[in-house]
Amino acid sequence: MKRNVLVVANWKNNTTLSDAHVLAMGVRNEIEHLDGVKVVLCPPAVWVTEVRNIVHDQIHHMGVGLQDISAEQPGPTTGEIAADLVESLIDYAIIGHSETLKLHNYDVETISEKIHSALASKITPIICVGEKSQSSSSRHSLARKLDSYLKGVSAEKRSKCIIAYEPIWAISGGSKKSRRAASAEYVNDVAVQLKKVVPANTRVLYGGSVSAENILQFIAQPEIDGVLVGGASLHLREFTTLVKNAARGS
Repeated sequence: MKRNVLVVANWKNNTTLSDAHVLAMGVRNEIEHLDGVKVVLCPPAVWVTEVRNIVHDQIHHMGVGLQDISAEQPGPTTGEIAADLVESLIDYAIIGHSETLKLHNYDVETISEKIHSALASKITPIICVGEKSQSSSSRHSLARKLDSYLKGVSAEKRSKCIIAYEPIWAISGGSKKSRRAASAEYVNDVAVQLKKVVPANTRVLYGGSVSAENILQFIAQPEIDGVLVGGASLHLREFTTLVKNAARGS
């Protein structure tokens, strides 16, 4: 049976307004008529409205997200973006990405509050979990971490979340020579463990040096429902090729 693969593009702290416009337009035009895939663009917060205007609601298999969301309610918290303020602009929010955790030193309670805040505003949280080094015990520890993040979230609402496994040792922050993607079989095993603390229909993505060349390896696995793409999402030709490959393999 053909399934709908989810591809989330995390542009991180990149793109000018002009870059964001050209990239979003290019992605929309290239994939507008594809089946079997949904694409979510997560630009820097300052360009969300621009990207939202390009990825309008008439294109059902495209969405827009933020790279983080505040745990705070609207009020005197300078620099924060409350979920209530952007619920009409975004469909998704990445929560707990390793780079964000490192920068802001968020604890488990704060990540949990962010998830609750997103769900209350009907924003789908893309919850990141990952480990610094590859080990046989990491799969179980990641499931426990995810369960802690989801404390107080009902099974019904857990099924509305998206889980992104992003091994820190494989993400694209380092030099291209030093980073490597995890094996598809290893990621599938991790996904099996993560799905033990969420309903079976909860989607699990892989994010860690995903490219147009290796995308098919991951989505061929039964428990991997899509990918979270970093550096490759900034290059129009590579990213649209990746999305087309995902659609072909769905």
